[in-house]
Amino acid sequence: MKRMGMTDPREERKRRPRDYSREVESFRAVLRDKQYLTNPEQSRDFVSLSGKKLHKDLLRLSTTAKNNKSIFVKAVSQCSWRPKAKLQYVAVTEEEAVQFSSMARTTKAELAQKIMDKISVISDFALKDSVLSMWQQLKTANKGHYIAFYSEIDDMVLNAAVGSDEEMDD
Repeated sequence: MKRMGMTDPREERKRRPRDYSREVESFRAVLRDKQYLTNPEQSRDFVSLSGKKLHKDLLRLSTTAKNNKSIFVKAVSQCSWRPKAKLQYVAVTEEEAVQFSSMARTTKAELAQKIMDKISVISDFALKDSVLSMWQQLKTANKGHYIAFYSEIDDMVLNAAVGSDEEMDD
């Protein structure tokens, strides 16, 4: 059975269950060494465990999320499907912040063209039709909505590409 990559069920009963307490302790030690949880406003660079530089606004994620939620709830209570006030974007990494700021510097017409380019890449016809109908509703929206919609479409295209790669591997 071992040659086929399978284990004997009798051997599994003899095996002890895995103890994750050491991994948790080592993860906590890394957090303490990097001082993620103490003095969050201290001027220093935060780095993710994978080594990417984190954006400083990430520290205020819960406050920003509460503010965005209250803005959105207020808009919904006024029977509006999009808030009049601008929702604040929170970048996780420095790269995302740079990309977002560069998107903020583009014109609305350039964003519309980028959105149409992304929509043209979508191969699933049902998804493409639903995205186009959403796009038709958003054409009168402000630039912030264009940027948010572009990032959603970008994620869709990326996820579709990853999904098709996985299907090809199978």
